Amino acid sequence: GELPDAALDALTTNAPDFAARLQSLHATPDNPDRWRSLHKLAWPVWTTARVTPLDAYGAIKVPVLVILGQYDEFFQPEDALALARAMPKGEIAVIPGAHHPAFRDAAPIFNAITLDFLKRSLSK
Repeated sequence: GELPDAALDALTTNAPDFAARLQSLHATPDNPDRWRSLHKLAWPVWTTARVTPLDAYGAIKVPVLVILGQYDEFFQPEDALALARAMPKGEIAVIPGAHHPAFRDAAPIFNAITLDFLKRSLSK
C-alpha cells in the first residue's frame, strides 16, 4: 500500500532525530519536504517482498563491490558479506563511522575505496 502522511508525521514526532537526518539528506533549498516524497515513492519497494536466493547471484560474473557503512541502519554486516560471497568476483567494504548513506558520511573514504575497486577491476 501507500505510505500515509500520518506515518511520516508520526516519524517526526516519535523519532525526531531520525526524521531530521532524513530531512538533511534529502531536502533541497526549494523543496524542504522532498524527503517525504522520496519515502512515499520508495515505500512499495521497501514493503514488497522480492526475495532473490543468494545462489542466483553466482551468475554475476563481473566484479561487484558491496559497500556498507559501519552503522548502516538498514543492512546487517553479515547479510552484506553473504551477498559479496555469493558472487564469484564479489568484494565487501565496510566504511568506518558511516551510516547507510556512506557516500555522504565518509565521502573521501568511499571515493578512495570505489576508485581502487574500479582501477583493480579494469586492469584485469
